[in-house]
Amino acid sequence: MDYFFVYTDGASRGNPGESACAFLIYDKNRKLVLKKSFYLGRATNNEAEYSGVLLALKELAEMGAKKAIFFLDSLFVKKQLDGEYRLKNERMMKFYLEIKKIIFKTRMEVEFNYISRSENKEADKLVNLVLDKNSKNKK
Repeated sequence: MDYFFVYTDGASRGNPGESACAFLIYDKNRKLVLKKSFYLGRATNNEAEYSGVLLALKELAEMGAKKAIFFLDSLFVKKQLDGEYRLKNERMMKFYLEIKKIIFKTRMEVEFNYISRSENKEADKLVNLVLDKNSKNKK
């Protein structure tokens, strides 16, 4: 498959707090190919957002994707990944470098786009399902 559309999200209940991330991968015809969500444990909201991008990118690399168009509702993470905002936090730098390493190694063309939370409902829903499930397991 040539290229994919990817919707990612991450959330933290508390910052830091219980966190999760999710992604949905669609083919060029906008047919859902894969959706996954992950419980991350204690993390910040930005770490959760970066985790969604990173885990989706790893999956795309395994699929042999040549191009990926990402949609995320974190303007902060989007601007860091595009180089518009400097990275000052060491933990965010690790995510950033791992993402850039995958892009470089696979020679994948990657574009990051900011969308509103209302345009990212499916990824947001997956994240909240994981967080709800995990909070129930702890009670």
